Amino acid sequence: MLSTHVAVEDFALGIHKSLWACFLELSAANTPIDPVTVAAWLHDRRCTPPEHGWTAYLIRVLEMVPYDANVVVHAKRVRDLARLRRFSSECLRLEGASRGSITSVDAFLADADQRLSELLRRPADQDTGGELGVTLEAVFGQIASGEQDSSISTGFERIDELTTGMRPNEQWVLAARPGVGKTSLALAIALRVAAMGCGVFYASLEMPREQLMLRCLSSEARVDLRRLRTRQLGDDD
Repeated sequence: MLSTHVAVEDFALGIHKSLWACFLELSAANTPIDPVTVAAWLHDRRCTPPEHGWTAYLIRVLEMVPYDANVVVHAKRVRDLARLRRFSSECLRLEGASRGSITSVDAFLADADQRLSELLRRPADQDTGGELGVTLEAVFGQIASGEQDSSISTGFERIDELTTGMRPNEQWVLAARPGVGKTSLALAIALRVAAMGCGVFYASLEMPREQLMLRCLSSEARVDLRRLRTRQLGDDD
């Protein structure tokens, strides 16, 4: 979450502080963030609008926002610039104070050292406990209610033992050298999941539909794929 990287006070301009405060509140309330909703939020709180109004300004901002893939990098940049501004401001304050009446030089320098050390300490990029708390609450709620496990079996007992089955929002990657059976395994899992009544979508960039269906037929009929391709079938087949 970007809120772990950037705080409202990290922005230099008041208009951007208002926008970020709005985004955080709407996000926490699971409210869609769009120009109309944001403009209404800012208007209700009597935030000073830019020259051409909030809606026009928000549309312009949306046209300038970075790609999602780089948004964390830009957020850290905002935070780092804020740290530089605070450090510069503190240095100016210390310089001004040093020109005044100082009762104890040692106490003054100790206080300056502590303040600057706090500013120099780089904040850790860690998620807050909010998401962890939500996850724990959901897990304990499922246990207390006796809710059944939502995982889907692969149809292979050993794989299920190692992975605890397939779960929503997970992505699995089968990786191996060519020709060792990645497609066959994926297809076998797809067939077993479909047999359980679950919907399955299988897409292949390397095999046409006919070859995939032939593999399905071979797996379900338990007939060697090579004999099926060459039409060399025996009576038992």
